[in-house]
Amino acid sequence: MARGYDEPVSLRAVDFHVHLPTPDWLEGSMAGYLEAAEAYFRSPAQRESLQELAARYRQLEVQAVLLAWDAETATGRPRVPNETVAAACRDYPDAFTGLGSVDPHKGEAAVAEVANIASLGLRGVKFHPSLQAFAPDDPAYWPVFAACEQHGLLALFHTGTSGIGARQPGGQGIRIDFAHPLKLDPVAAAHPGLTIVAAHFGWPWHCPGSSCGAATSRSSRRNAASPNSTASACRPMSWTRCCTRTPPASSG
Repeated sequence: MARGYDEPVSLRAVDFHVHLPTPDWLEGSMAGYLEAAEAYFRSPAQRESLQELAARYRQLEVQAVLLAWDAETATGRPRVPNETVAAACRDYPDAFTGLGSVDPHKGEAAVAEVANIASLGLRGVKFHPSLQAFAPDDPAYWPVFAACEQHGLLALFHTGTSGIGARQPGGQGIRIDFAHPLKLDPVAAAHPGLTIVAAHFGWPWHCPGSSCGAATSRSSRRNAASPNSTASACRPMSWTRCCTRTPPASSG
């Protein structure tokens, strides 16, 4: 039986943003992008099998949130299937949980894939507006977000600049303006039951991003005060780094 969201876990932290260190991601989805990213972060990508990755997270007493990937339309590179991440979570349930991915350009197929992600037991959907080359505030893509809301899946967005394409001519065609955090505010306003997570704090636009988060918090308080609304009807935005500390249990 899947663990409930509100059940206690024995973890020091949750690593909320873990791309697969395997060839399907590094040599497949990131083909032609990896070298620039490694130079930007001044560190080579560490290759590991999923078994090795699970062992490392167990040793750290940290749970990893694995990410699928689908940017086929914009990049022409192969996807990391949602089934791959779901299988890893089944094989190593103490070390991994996971988020799926859909290519927003795939229209009705993307909406159907959101339902598949839910059926696989994954917890949400990861979007990378810059690499997927789409603007989240364009209503043409909102059926995908509505499907996430319908199935109770959170929506994790890459926000801010990107090490992928950094210091390359034209940034390898990757537009970081698509990842401005203010593009998530219309999404949150139009989908009040959708939990939105903005990764990386939207740097270097963290100040306007924070104002967007504050606006959604005010909306949450208004909705909670309404007799026709519940907490699930508000539109929270979570601002996370890669690793989120698990708070200590209350002594009271």
